[in-house]
This record gives sequence, structure tokens and C-alpha cells, in this order.
Amino acid sequence: MPRCTIPKTLSDDSSSSGSKERAFDEMKMTDVHAPHENDVLMGRGGKNNQHVGNEQLRTLARGRSMDYQKASKKGKSSISRELVRIVREMKPPGRFLRKNP
Repeated sequence: MPRCTIPKTLSDDSSSSGSKERAFDEMKMTDVHAPHENDVLMGRGGKNNQHVGNEQLRTLARGRSMDYQKASKKGKSSISRELVRIVREMKPPGRFLRKNP
């Protein structure tokens, strides 16, 4: 399986602090050889869409879709950050991965 990395843009979270932030900073530099069940694979295509982590994220997003549609721009950003936080707090922690070019 191709190696993946955690994109800096998704691993940066200005709202987190302390040890959690340091843990995410350490993950930025990690090469992932095999994604686990809570990882979200970024990109297009059937394999990414069918990955269990992507399916979990879509289920979470569907659960918040009505709130998202009614939310202001700031509220939409808050809902998006909440979804990222939920994925990251799963056991094992979910990561947002993309293939190395």
C-alpha cells in the first residue's frame, strides 16, 4: 500500500492546546504505511469512499446536515471543526490522510 502523510492543513487546529496539540504536531511528520479503521482518506475514488473511516465521517456529517444548512458561516466552521475533533478523539485516533505524490 502506498505511504500516506497527514496534511499540515488538517493537523493544525488553533482551537486545541497543550498535549493534544503536541500529539497532532508529532503526527504531521509520520509516514503511515497502512491506514486504520478510523482514518479518513482524502482524495477521490471508490477506494477512499469505501474506507470505513470515510464512511464513519459521512455518517457523522449526515447527522449534522440539518444544523449545517441552518448555520451561519461561523456556525458551519464550528460544525466542521467539531467533526474533525470527533474523528481525532476516536479510539484509535482518526487521522486525515492523503497519498504522497
